[in-house]
Amino acid sequence: MKIVKSFFPKDGNNVGLNLFSNDGRQLLTTPGAGMVRIWDTQSGQQTRFPIRDFQVLCMAFNGDGSLMAVGDISGIISILNAQTHHILWVSSKANFKVVNTIWFTPDSRYCVAAHSNGTVSVWDTESGVMKSSFMEHTKLVQSLRFDADGKTIVSASKDGSIRTWDLESGRELEVSEISHIAERDLSFQSLSPDLRKVAVGFSNGSILLLDRQSGETQDLPKGSDEITNVFFSEDGTCVFAVEGNKKIRVLDGVSGRELTTIDSSDSFFTVALSPDGERIATSSYNGESKIWAPVELNAENSVALSTAHEDLVIQATFNTDGDQFVTVSFDGTAKVWNTDSLQLISIFKDHKHELLSAAFSPDGRLVASVSTRGNIRVWETETAKQVFHHEMNSDDFFNIADGNRGGIRGVPLNFSGNFSSSYFAPDPFAKLVVYDGSQMVVHETQKWNRTVNLVDSSTVAWPVISPNGQLVAGITDDLHDIPVWDMETGGKRFSLQGHHKSAYWVEFSKDGKHMVTSSVDKTAIVWDAGDGGIISKLIGHSDYLILSRFSPDGERIATASADGTAKIWNVSTGELLSTFSRAIP
Repeated sequence: MKIVKSFFPKDGNNVGLNLFSNDGRQLLTTPGAGMVRIWDTQSGQQTRFPIRDFQVLCMAFNGDGSLMAVGDISGIISILNAQTHHILWVSSKANFKVVNTIWFTPDSRYCVAAHSNGTVSVWDTESGVMKSSFMEHTKLVQSLRFDADGKTIVSASKDGSIRTWDLESGRELEVSEISHIAERDLSFQSLSPDLRKVAVGFSNGSILLLDRQSGETQDLPKGSDEITNVFFSEDGTCVFAVEGNKKIRVLDGVSGRELTTIDSSDSFFTVALSPDGERIATSSYNGESKIWAPVELNAENSVALSTAHEDLVIQATFNTDGDQFVTVSFDGTAKVWNTDSLQLISIFKDHKHELLSAAFSPDGRLVASVSTRGNIRVWETETAKQVFHHEMNSDDFFNIADGNRGGIRGVPLNFSGNFSSSYFAPDPFAKLVVYDGSQMVVHETQKWNRTVNLVDSSTVAWPVISPNGQLVAGITDDLHDIPVWDMETGGKRFSLQGHHKSAYWVEFSKDGKHMVTSSVDKTAIVWDAGDGGIISKLIGHSDYLILSRFSPDGERIATASADGTAKIWNVSTGELLSTFSRAIP
């Protein structure tokens, strides 16, 4: 199994909880006290910001995904609207300990919480009134399931007992003990969705499968380390065993045969299965969350994101229509995927070095990919047939790329380091702009003829092309001066000169009328893309700017700074509209 997506919050906080939304399209993580991050599982982009101001330990969605239950370290339970994140009610502590796990009943009428001292509390979802509590377990409740009518609860605890009790009254109906515990130290146990089986993991790596109706037991293949978590897939066909927080084994729930294994050098902090059983999310103590490939049980010939990449995926970029995206990796490959089905369309393997970026041509017919040495290869999207190759092998380019690797490993997947542009000009001929080792040149993409050279472009590190394909901007050795060229003639139109320290980011607005640059001088400048005149200066950050981005309508700019804040500005006036500060635990 391979990593599909990797998320790394750059705020120095460890990732705690992982939770998929009901449709599997969002992943919730808790990187620190009072923080909840929500990620799009396909693009890797954050879609929401922190919603709590205390330490979240567990969350759950109800059946239709309309409600979210949240439990925290102080024993407080909250119910939120899952779409707006508006808090509907907050419980009292009720003298209970840390909320370890939380669930909704199938009809969403009640919210059930398990606490660290073994207590289970039941709350009315609408009113927030506690309905009942169950205090017979002596240790942490590790698994809880409801029967078909939602009136009875079965709970499995680390104390080795499985107890059945009435939801509304809290009255115990049945209790049983897991056998064979005397000679093996129980580490974790979990109930199957149909309540028929219990999977028990032990500290010596062994796993026991118990049939609750017949009492029969089955030993699954023993692992090499302590079983720190064990759980069933939602259809009950697979058992997932986490060993020593560094390995996940997927076992057939009937035969016990090992189907696949996830190995990681980082210790897992949490492990979560998506509702459809096709993806696993893990978080590690180093702060990183990862989504792992689908569990393919009968798919010897299937090719999906399970074969993504063997090293870090540095970028994922959509084509114009959004029905395909390309991933590039430090493993030296680029791959094109169908957005809806996530099926692999083509693989390009001819690069000799780590890849840095890739982009579709405007018509989606071609993909250009760039290695860390500056080599550019263009290939057909559907067939991966190479149609253009520009070999540079520039140590200068490698130094630029290598100098940004620390940043690259932590940034969102839609851009790489300081490099912000496509390589194709969006005109009918989709011209390609590349650096040939001595200057920037423009190639047409029909017969791949060189058309023009950009005058005095020998020190340009990267082209930034305007949306209408008429202009090219570039960062040069003189970081105070950003030249802008005419794409047709290759002549210089004007230079952007206004920063008193190095500028290393430039971007065009979507309509091509404005440009923005970011600088070490702690400012961003908005420019007129017609003549290079200054429209406004964005002054307010206390440290150097990392990047600046236009809103889709071109009326606002978002800046991100090393001072830990992001700011929104009015393009025309330079007025500061809002500031977002990093949450400090």
